Amino acid sequence: FSALTICKSLHMCLADLNTEVTLFQMKSKINQDDHEYWFGLNAHDKPTYRYVSNNKSIEYSPHNSKLVNNEGCVYVKQQNDFFKFESAKCREHRRFICTKTDECDGVSMKHGNSKCVITAEERDLVAY
Repeated sequence: FSALTICKSLHMCLADLNTEVTLFQMKSKINQDDHEYWFGLNAHDKPTYRYVSNNKSIEYSPHNSKLVNNEGCVYVKQQNDFFKFESAKCREHRRFICTKTDECDGVSMKHGNSKCVITAEERDLVAY
């Protein structure tokens, strides 16, 4: 959950990749590499997958996605020209995607502006 903590410290939240359009918009902002990125969908302490920003349930996932409830968190990965979602234990180390949002994990993000300063360590982890 350090990804969520870092996003919130920047007055952002883990990204919602809830439509195909959003997924392809994200593609233009991340490195075209083999990295896997955490985003805001998880089933941690919940019976179903929901987005951490607004608690909405999953309505879209790419074909060939593999989500297993007992693994908790979801990451996106690119295979060839396609994306898919997969689940994994939330403690696993991956890069992550933060986005501006009105609310994150039940906390308003409206009260401040996003910080523009990102530490070198965070820069290695954050897709911005």
